[in-house]
Amino acid sequence: MSYMIPHTQPLFPGLLGKFEQDLVAGGIDPVIVRGELIGFVSMLTQGVADITWPNGQAARIGSSSLVIAPSGYGKSIVFRQGMDPIEEALRQHADAPHFAEGFLTDDPTREAITQDMSQCPVSCVAAEEAGVLKRLIRESATLVKMMDGSTVRSARVSSGRVTIKEPRLAVLILAQPQVASEQLDLLRASQSSVGMPNRMYIACGDRPPHSAAIRMLGLSPEVRRQYGERTSALLAATRRHLDPDCPRPKLSLTLAGQEFLQYLTEDVRRMQHPSSQYSIIPQYVQRHPERVLSLAGALHAFVYEPEGEVDLEMLQIADCSGRSSIDTFHALSFQPPKPTQVQLDAQTIAHLIYDHRHAFHYNKITTKVLRVLAKNAGISTAQFGRALPWLAKHGLIQIGLERHTETVNASPLLQRATYSGGEYMQLYSRPY
Repeated sequence: MSYMIPHTQPLFPGLLGKFEQDLVAGGIDPVIVRGELIGFVSMLTQGVADITWPNGQAARIGSSSLVIAPSGYGKSIVFRQGMDPIEEALRQHADAPHFAEGFLTDDPTREAITQDMSQCPVSCVAAEEAGVLKRLIRESATLVKMMDGSTVRSARVSSGRVTIKEPRLAVLILAQPQVASEQLDLLRASQSSVGMPNRMYIACGDRPPHSAAIRMLGLSPEVRRQYGERTSALLAATRRHLDPDCPRPKLSLTLAGQEFLQYLTEDVRRMQHPSSQYSIIPQYVQRHPERVLSLAGALHAFVYEPEGEVDLEMLQIADCSGRSSIDTFHALSFQPPKPTQVQLDAQTIAHLIYDHRHAFHYNKITTKVLRVLAKNAGISTAQFGRALPWLAKHGLIQIGLERHTETVNASPLLQRATYSGGEYMQLYSRPY
């Protein structure tokens, strides 16, 4: 079953699709726009409704999002188009400072978030600085409970005891690839079921903008107006449901939606099988149905109203985003196997053979001469005796006798594998 939607078509329905289309038409990578839209929608809807699993268990709606793309790819442009109306709408709630000031949190420390959420249990962290992610993950033991909607009990000397019931925390972080790569160890949470990245949609934009006037991009006046009105309405509903006497409504799934969710659960088991390429991120894959359900509920609440049943279309859209996120997280988490000493020695010998061929324009070298060159390169006789057969086994060289002298003949494969585009390549990274 495939529900992938081409980049040329809007992924999200209704007003969200218009928002997406306006910015994508201007040249911004749709992956970036969609990743940030998930964050905006989650911020605005997480406090207006909950959603129930087929067994009746309630869950929060909305999810967190991490968007990775190089500088100049339009991340900040999309961010401001989505965040400015939210900040403007919050200023209309100046009569409720606990809500107006606590809904958006600038300080990503655990103490600051806990303090803000003790006043306003529905809060968001939106940052254009990737360093925020590092600080959040360090505090993930507590923050993931807020992201899941579980009651948080905190005790500090400075603030005393704080209990936050039914918290709702959404996170949207923008990061550049070089900064995110420095934090890959934090992103590789595959062995931890409580890892914060396992609860986030992750988008990685790799298409540069095709418009030189990217700084001039923005939403059309009509879309900006509609988005502003919808933002104001959802924030007003969020504030209303902060009152304990006004509980949030619960969304449910249509029968087709329940069947689709069951299919996702079975598909996740297949993706976690040891033979699957996704077996290196089992915990992230395991939470795919949870992320899909939460995002589908958020999309329904934004596009329609925070009530009624979530249909199959919303689940399919959320699944499409989720599978793209799984592929991205898999790419971030993948670590090539470490080379053995034999492979490293073979790499060195291969470079010696290639350099000899390049210098003398001769494709052959005697084993005796090669052994001397290898010894000068720090390879012992024993290491040489193990590395040379490795090269022959993988078809990179042929060893034979010529005039009663053992000779090494470099194959064309060695030339392609060792030197390409002006740079040496690693033999052990090739899929032999």
